[in-house]
Amino acid sequence: MSDNRIVLAWRKFAHALQNLERMMALPEDNEAYRSAAILAFLLAQEAAWKAFKLLLREKLAIELAGPRPVFQEAFVQHWLGDDETVWSRMTVDRNLVAHTYDEEQAVEIYQRVKQYVILLRTAHDTLMALYPDIEESEGKS
Repeated sequence: MSDNRIVLAWRKFAHALQNLERMMALPEDNEAYRSAAILAFLLAQEAAWKAFKLLLREKLAIELAGPRPVFQEAFVQHWLGDDETVWSRMTVDRNLVAHTYDEEQAVEIYQRVKQYVILLRTAHDTLMALYPDIEESEGKS
């Protein structure tokens, strides 16, 4: 696997995160905006674990499959802050939204997404500092 795949995965993550941040800035009392923000969360979380998976493989020679083990190892590598339970909850919430839809549950998940967007941004920025070659290749998109 080449560095190009890492760059592409990283760009997808950065773009999905920027979109999530834009969606979270919209009024939360609007159901359509809230739904758009939850969809943006799904896409950002998916892009994050895939980018982390490639970074783990290429930078640290750690091969993993699936979001839960990737996030667990990223936590071990100190990429994700201090609270592993929040990252586990993020994965659970992503699966809940992807497989069931209940408006009350969506509102609850939306409230947690407020925290997730901050964690995803922090992880993004941490990894940019650790691996500046991604930033240079990314073209600061």
